[in-house]
Amino acid sequence: MAGIIDQFNRYKNPEYTGNNRCLPCTIVNSGIGITVSAGAAGLATVSGWERAAAPIATVLIVISAVSIYFRGYLIPGTPALTRRYLPRELRTRFGKETSKPPISDDIDVERLLVSAGTLRENKDGTDLRLTQDFESRWKTAIETIRGTDVDRDHLLELLDLSADEVTFEEYPMAFRMRVDGRDVGKWESQEAFFADVAAAELLEDRVSNWSHLDAVQRGQLLNGLRLFLTRCPGCDGPLSLDMNTVESCCSSREVLVLSCDECNTRILESDQTDL
Repeated sequence: MAGIIDQFNRYKNPEYTGNNRCLPCTIVNSGIGITVSAGAAGLATVSGWERAAAPIATVLIVISAVSIYFRGYLIPGTPALTRRYLPRELRTRFGKETSKPPISDDIDVERLLVSAGTLRENKDGTDLRLTQDFESRWKTAIETIRGTDVDRDHLLELLDLSADEVTFEEYPMAFRMRVDGRDVGKWESQEAFFADVAAAELLEDRVSNWSHLDAVQRGQLLNGLRLFLTRCPGCDGPLSLDMNTVESCCSSREVLVLSCDECNTRILESDQTDL
């Protein structure tokens, strides 16, 4: 049975299904499917085909449900239309444009990372970069982790979390971890995950108050540190930081994307306001 389900799931459009499914699109298209089915049944009835009315309605409802399940919508162009015409207030209510919950215990990420000896100012004092010592140690730790069976449980241990405290959101090429509805981290690739595990192992001994930081704060440090990577944790190719427009079902937003020039692996994707 699982094999049959997997075969059918191959036809799903991951851009608009699963965790990316748009609730308002689903509701609107379901309503359209039901309306069309009822209309077809009514037309069959008034045309003297009473016995065919129910089968026609059933077939149309099944077709609509299958289309919405696999494609995310019934009417072509629904995502663009929803994004254009659905008021922002409704999109927010449906969870399509949510703002981050206020966090009263945000930390000064750059200050802590500089104090820990992981970052230093450039010669002209205009920007920060990894210290040579930490960059070398981080690279070695990543290479070590890549050769082991490190999984999410290991990161939970480093963040002082148990499995029943967290929830994971799965995406086609990434996953996100939350605690009490708050983001701990998002990993755009396995390479990004390896980089954070390696960094957490090193920061544990470098950040003086690491044991007093909660999981969200530790995640902020790891996310902030990953932005300063210059080489890919996977192939060691150069990394580039670019501004991209990310299209979701009902909205678009500008994000900074750190990715490898050689293997195209995404290492970090973040809204400007997150940096």
